[in-house]
Amino acid sequence: MDFDPNGEYLESKIKSSLDKTNQMIPKITDLDKFIDQVTKFDYIKVNSYCQQVFKISNEIREDTKEIDDIQKIISDNETIIVNLGKKMTNTHKDLVNLKKTTERQRMMYPLIKKEIEMQYNSEKAMNVKIMEELINTEGTLSVSEENMSS
Repeated sequence: MDFDPNGEYLESKIKSSLDKTNQMIPKITDLDKFIDQVTKFDYIKVNSYCQQVFKISNEIREDTKEIDDIQKIISDNETIIVNLGKKMTNTHKDLVNLKKTTERQRMMYPLIKKEIEMQYNSEKAMNVKIMEELINTEGTLSVSEENMSS
């Protein structure tokens, strides 16, 4: 540092330092005001607000749990509906197959009826023939018995 016989350097430093101090005074004042506000703050109200926030938070948590429970019930119901839909689809398939089977049986019924009628008529005709043969044989027996007794 050079020799400063008039003290100009020192004076400029002091002036600069004063200017900075003057700039800091409003900031310090603002800080003091803030500290005053904080110290005057009503902690009972703050505690009350905190408790209200805590209470609301718990209510929200419980509501969220209820919503989760409702969502689980909805999910379970959706599963039941899907399974019911599958069962209904299977039942529908079974009914379609049953209808096809019934229609096949219905179509076969006249054929079966005709077959039964043919068997019945055939047996009836056979019985008639047997009866005729029995009658003819009986008549022959009667004639033969008369021939033997004479």
